Amino acid sequence: MEYEPKSLFGGAITATLPKGWTDGSLIREIPDNQEVFTCPQTPRSMIIELLEYQAVPDQDALRVHFEEITRLNEAANTQLGTTAVFPGSIPMFTLIAQQVMGRKPHPVQVFMGLIRLPQAQTDIIITVHDPQPVLGAPMPHDSSPGMAILKSALQSFTVNDWSLFA
Repeated sequence: MEYEPKSLFGGAITATLPKGWTDGSLIREIPDNQEVFTCPQTPRSMIIELLEYQAVPDQDALRVHFEEITRLNEAANTQLGTTAVFPGSIPMFTLIAQQVMGRKPHPVQVFMGLIRLPQAQTDIIITVHDPQPVLGAPMPHDSSPGMAILKSALQSFTVNDWSLFA
């Protein structure tokens, strides 16, 4: 898979995302705190969200956001897989899960990353959804295509204009 730098939130943030993915705002209305991209060849998608900073320890924040998003999406049969911490000056965490979601319930592998920006009182969630054809597929792992997409976005994530958070 090829990747390219993308400007997000009017250029205030850049990250390296899959080349050729479609900007979701060309398809439907997207809330101001989100950027959405879809793969034109597969049912994969990516959502980047600016959320309120959670006043919990770093290692708990991703789970707090994951549980809230799971509740809002009315997802079921959630199975959590591995979690990991990315070393660096900005706290980053990842989580892998499987769940059933959607109006027409279908199994989805979820690759979620958290970037904590306490100085901006913001948590940034990056989620890659990879729908699966059948329930009960093996739990995804760190070498899954969805995780490669997530890692690319996390490792290249750059804030270019901190006034976005003002």
